[in-house]
Amino acid sequence: MNESVQDTADRGFAIERVFAAPVARVFRLWTDPRLVAQWWGIRDCTIPHCVLDVRVGGRWRIDMLTASGALYRNQGSYLEVVKNVRLSYCDEPDPEIREWAGNPPGRSRHTVTFTPDGMRTHVHFEVTLASAADRERLLALGMRGGWMQSFDRLEQVIERGPTMLAENVKPTTQAVLSRDGTPIACERRGQGHPLILVDGALCSRTMGPSGPLAKALADNFTVFRYDRRGRGDSGDTAPYAVEREVDDIEAVLRAAGGEAYVWGMSSGAMLALMAATRLPGIKKLALYEAPLIVDDSRTTTQADWATIETAVAEGRRGDAVSAFLKSVGMPRLLIAFMKLMPIWRRLKAMAHTLPHDGAIVGGDQLGKPLDPARWASLRVPVLVSDGGKSPPWMRHGNKALANALPNAGYQTLPGQNHMLRPAAHAPVLTAFFNGQD
Repeated sequence: MNESVQDTADRGFAIERVFAAPVARVFRLWTDPRLVAQWWGIRDCTIPHCVLDVRVGGRWRIDMLTASGALYRNQGSYLEVVKNVRLSYCDEPDPEIREWAGNPPGRSRHTVTFTPDGMRTHVHFEVTLASAADRERLLALGMRGGWMQSFDRLEQVIERGPTMLAENVKPTTQAVLSRDGTPIACERRGQGHPLILVDGALCSRTMGPSGPLAKALADNFTVFRYDRRGRGDSGDTAPYAVEREVDDIEAVLRAAGGEAYVWGMSSGAMLALMAATRLPGIKKLALYEAPLIVDDSRTTTQADWATIETAVAEGRRGDAVSAFLKSVGMPRLLIAFMKLMPIWRRLKAMAHTLPHDGAIVGGDQLGKPLDPARWASLRVPVLVSDGGKSPPWMRHGNKALANALPNAGYQTLPGQNHMLRPAAHAPVLTAFFNGQD
């Protein structure tokens, strides 16, 4: 180990360390949240939360849990990103940390420079504090020693070999608590800016389009999927209210660090839109095929939802699923065939949540124009899209929705319908969320 420690004027300090790994590998160890979580922090700590949006202006957050049970939240934004050369970011002290005694230090700037030396990498790490007083205070609290421990842990990760850098890392699952105490099962995978996926009717983390879509997006985003209440591993506290589903998205948003993009499909699209009008942490919104009936291009659904609610109330889950599938246009012969397949049992297991979807979309399936005043306060960018092979009523509704929203674009995906194909959607969503729309 080659290391030097030095002061840099009266407001900072620097650490230099040579690591026995090529520069590309060391740079990745600083920018892949799955790997950063393995070395960042003091000795014997764990990292329960690590989200890095590694681009200029992107946010980062790392929570450190010490062996004694103290939790320290670290966060900030990236100021400069030059791949394999340099990272610079600001660190915004959490005012709730007890060591500050109500008087937190100012923001600091951390700059990491990577210099290749054959199969080794020289790392120059420099911290510039807001003031000389902050420097003295933080050094007294052990900031420099903490970073030296982090570098020791980074060296240990490198010594364990390339298996630590496996690409196919399994997603992690956790339970987050909604406002009413309901546990919501949440899954996270990938790296980049947080992106929350909201499913439609009869879908969960184990069934539906969000799983394959999350895999397709994981190279560019930290993707969060969750079981909507009443489905999969999530709870279902009575009585149901649409507002509680918005609370569930708020809980996932907290797990994502407080800010995220959101994508929703079908009834999940309208739920995501409701959440965006209430939750300021949603920064961009993509909606696919919200099932809106805004004219006479198809029959309305009041009678269908009433049939579904009655069937659920009477415990006839299979009849509820059949009524729903007929309502969305599935041929009777195909429904009869599905009843013979293993998937039918899984659909019946979620049938009791169909009235939840009716509560979300039923009021917008009455064949009436949308009222733009409902979303007048929404300022985030929105992408509304539908499939070129979807029926006219679906495309009419989504075009009307885009026109009703104050800051929305509209796009029809050629050859697509309500059966989502991730390969067609992932490039569109990546371009939109990354500002290339």
